[in-house]
Order: sequence, then C-alpha cells, then structure tokens
Amino acid sequence: SVFLLLNNTENNNTTLIATDRAPSPATAPTMPSYKLHYFDIRGLGELPRWLFKLAKVDFEDHRIGFSFGVPGDFSTIQRPEFDSMKAAGELDVSLGKVPFLEVDGKKIGQSKAIERFL
Repeated sequence: SVFLLLNNTENNNTTLIATDRAPSPATAPTMPSYKLHYFDIRGLGELPRWLFKLAKVDFEDHRIGFSFGVPGDFSTIQRPEFDSMKAAGELDVSLGKVPFLEVDGKKIGQSKAIERFL
C-alpha cells in the first residue's frame, strides 16, 4: 500500500489515505528548480550556496564574472555581464543588485530574503 498525506488549507484538516497505487507522475509533486545569481566571489551569495549544499538540494550556481583594470582598484572594475543584466531589467526585482534567486522562473531579490526563503 501507498500512503498519501493530504492537507486541506481551507479548514486546516489533514487526511491520511491508503491506496494500492502510487500517484501518477503528472500529479506527483516535483522539486522546484533553483538558480542563484551572484558574482564569482563568496560575499552575500555564499550563505545560500552553503544552505543548498547542506540540504543536498540541486541548484544552478550562475557566477557573474568581473575583472579589475588595475588590481585592487575598485574604480577600474569591469563587469560587462552584470551591466548587461542590469540594462535589460533582469535585476529590477533585487533593486539593481545581486544576489537574486530564481525559483521556477520567479525571482527573489536581496540576500536576507533569499536566506529566509531557503
């Protein structure tokens, strides 16, 4: 027998059902897909990376590259991929900053909001 636990959110009831067949793949719940966007550094994106690894949850780690014109001089930083994402409006959800997390195509901005979500 297969046991299913059904939650009814309208009246807060939980029902346990025994059946002889497993749910079909079309009705079985699926894992969401995660994609974390952050620079290729530790910083604010590192804690969500750790949370994914500790929970053994697969995610896509999109690391945005950058380089320095003069090493250590932040006024000469070059980040063409970030600048193009910002110009295209991809960072609007996170107020023009990274990190942001995509969950099944929906975006969550700001590091602490991402951490609370995970």
